[in-house]
Amino acid sequence: MLFFSVRDVEFTHRNRLLKEYLDIVDRSIKAFIEASPPVGGLAVFFPSIEYMNSYINQYTPPVWGIPTFILRDGSEAVNAIGVFKENARVTKSLIITYAQNPIGEGINFLEQELIGVMIIGFPLPQYNQWGFLKSRYYGKLGISGFTTTFLFPAISTTIQIIGRLLRDLDRHKKVAVLLDGRFYRYRKYMPKWLMSRIKPIRLFQLLNESLWR
Repeated sequence: MLFFSVRDVEFTHRNRLLKEYLDIVDRSIKAFIEASPPVGGLAVFFPSIEYMNSYINQYTPPVWGIPTFILRDGSEAVNAIGVFKENARVTKSLIITYAQNPIGEGINFLEQELIGVMIIGFPLPQYNQWGFLKSRYYGKLGISGFTTTFLFPAISTTIQIIGRLLRDLDRHKKVAVLLDGRFYRYRKYMPKWLMSRIKPIRLFQLLNESLWR
């Protein structure tokens, strides 16, 4: 299995809704699809449902010439996932969803039902009053509030998503693309089996090279 982290772009709350960055998202998804084998399932994860909807609303309809499933909530995932798997066994198919959707946590994919995932943006929990208070509490205990409240959950979400690929690796080449420089920056917090295998690349390489080669 191949793990790539795009180091020279970050999707933050300040920049990710700018057209320049939404264009990067769109081009990256297209390159990811075009580089993949002719048969197999692909999944693109946004860091939040709000950001996913912002992209979809501005780039509608997303036409890539393959069966595409946009999953906004758990009920959609349950109803659509079976159809997606059937398609993925015979042709290239795509799911677009967000990091907290159940597809990223508890659904198993066998053989070619899922051969590639792309995570767009580092999936930090949303900043809110509860998160701020929890971060301050840990800080008073001498523990890094950011690391405990925000960083560890983001790493856990990343591992859960990548875990959907870890089946039948002896028969199928699979690829994970982490589209944000913070994945590589915070790799020391990841399990050793993942940390040691992440290959840093530049956005130009993602857009112009075949990652499945």
